[in-house]
Amino acid sequence: MVDRRCVFARIDERANQILKYAELAIPDERTFALFRTRLLDEMGHRGLRSDIAELLDRGGKGGA
Repeated sequence: MVDRRCVFARIDERANQILKYAELAIPDERTFALFRTRLLDEMGHRGLRSDIAELLDRGGKGGA
């Protein structure tokens, strides 16, 4: 069985790495803040985390 805390920790690690690269590539603070918000929304509880939690709740079975 996959432990969702381990999966979510990996998502957090990847999101943090993406943010580090974005901070280097996006010099404007306001644009970076907007990007950060969007990324965290997509990777967080409103996005990928919810998708993965739903899959794990169904026993890892994909599909519609």
